[in-house]
Amino acid sequence: MSDDFWGFLIDIPSGGYIIESSYCAGDECSSYTGNIDPSDIWKFNLVSPDGKVAKKFEASIISYLEPRICLSVDSSGKKIDFDISPKNCNITKNGLLCINGNNQDHKLKLLIKKY
Repeated sequence: MSDDFWGFLIDIPSGGYIIESSYCAGDECSSYTGNIDPSDIWKFNLVSPDGKVAKKFEASIISYLEPRICLSVDSSGKKIDFDISPKNCNITKNGLLCINGNNQDHKLKLLIKKY
């Protein structure tokens, strides 16, 4: 699975990636969409249904060997880190990368499609 995870992230499509997501803080959940620019895959924004930037993400590599990345999100002025590894993500039959992150009462689900 780690080869699939790295392969998905390393084989960057010229159009970038499209994201559908849900983010929960406690009992409040919201849906967002976004794009990842192929020229800077380490930073991306998610937009709320009203078109406003709602979540700003930054990614960094924790370990090349495992592989593991850290997704940091600004949630209402508070930085929340999600430790992402092959254990909490998978490639769907449709070729989407599905990531599930948990950090205490914050839950993140990302569906990432190559564009």
